Amino acid sequence: MKASRLFLIAFLLSSFQVQAVKHDSFSIAAYWFNGGWDHYDAEAAKYLDEVIIFAVAPEPKTGGINIVSVDEKTANVNYRRSSGIGLTTAMINTLVADAKKYQVKTTLGINAMGKKEIYFDQLVENNKQDEFAKNIRDLCLKHGISGVDLDYEHPTSDKDVQILASIFTALNKVLKPEGITVSGAFASKKKFSLKFLEQHHGLLDQINIMNYSKKPEQFIKELNTLVTKHKVPKEKLYGGIAFYAKEVARRKGRGKHEVEYRDIVSAIAVTNEEDVFKMPAADDASYMMTLKYSNNNKSLKEKIEFLKSNGFGGAIIWALNHDVAVTNPHSRVRYLRSLAGDRVL
Repeated sequence: MKASRLFLIAFLLSSFQVQAVKHDSFSIAAYWFNGGWDHYDAEAAKYLDEVIIFAVAPEPKTGGINIVSVDEKTANVNYRRSSGIGLTTAMINTLVADAKKYQVKTTLGINAMGKKEIYFDQLVENNKQDEFAKNIRDLCLKHGISGVDLDYEHPTSDKDVQILASIFTALNKVLKPEGITVSGAFASKKKFSLKFLEQHHGLLDQINIMNYSKKPEQFIKELNTLVTKHKVPKEKLYGGIAFYAKEVARRKGRGKHEVEYRDIVSAIAVTNEEDVFKMPAADDASYMMTLKYSNNNKSLKEKIEFLKSNGFGGAIIWALNHDVAVTNPHSRVRYLRSLAGDRVL
C-alpha cells in the first residue's frame, strides 16, 4: 500500500511538471522578409523561438527551386522574387548563424509571389511536387534548417484545397524522416482556407494564422472558431501579430498602403498606446492616412494572455524586419517577449 501511494504521488508530480512545461513553452515565431535586409538586426533573434526565412518559390516545370542567378565566383544563389533581389545564400547563412547563437529554430519559407496559379498549381499539374519536396529537403539539410513553412495565399476552390494538400503531403513524406517540421500560413476567415484546415490540419505541425491586424475581440473570436467549429487543434495554432499598419480607406486612384512600424516611428510620435495611426502619405504629404494597427501595448497584452491561458501554440509575427532595432525602446519584439515570458531552451 505504501508503495502504491508513492507511485501515485510520483505520477501526480510528473503530470504537474508536464503541464507546467507546456504552459511555459509558449513560442514566438516571426517571418523575416528579404526585402528588409538593409536594416537587418542580428540581435532580434534572441527574443524569438523561431525565425521563418521568407522565401523561395518552386520551378513548376522541373520541381526545382526557382533561381534568378548564381555568382560563379562566390556560388551565392539569388532565389526568385517578384521584384528586386530575392533571398540569397549569403542571407540564409547569416540568418541561420545568428539564430544558432541563441538556439532559435530556423524555418525555410516557400511562397508563390502572388502567382499561386503559376508556381504552385502548375507544379502539381506537372506532377513535380515530390521532386520539389526533395529539393527543399536538400536545401534545408545543406543550411541546417529544421522547418519548412508554405504560404499558398489563398485557396479559392476545392481544386485549390486538393493542390495544397498534394504539396503538403509531398513535403511531409520527404521532410519528416529528416526531423524537419512542416507548417503553413493561412487566413483566418477565407472559406477554402478554413476548409483546408478542417480537412487537412493533420499535415501540419504548426499553423500560422494571418489575423495580424485584427482587434483583440475579433482575433480571439476567429481563433476560437477555428478550434470549436473547424476542429483545428489549438496547440498547433499561432495567432498573428502585425509589425505594420494597414490603410483603412482606399484613396481615389491609389491602392491601400501598408506602412512598416519602423517607418511609422520615424515619421510621427508613437507612444505604443495607439491602435490606429494617422500620418501623412509618403506619396502625398497633403493627404492624412488612417492606419489600422490593433497591436498597441494593451491590445498585444490581451492577445498574448488569451493565447497563453488557453493553450495555443504561440504567436506569429509579420514581419521581423518591420520592427525598429531592439536597442530602441519602441521595439515591439522586445515588448512581445516580455508578455510571452522567458524562452524555454
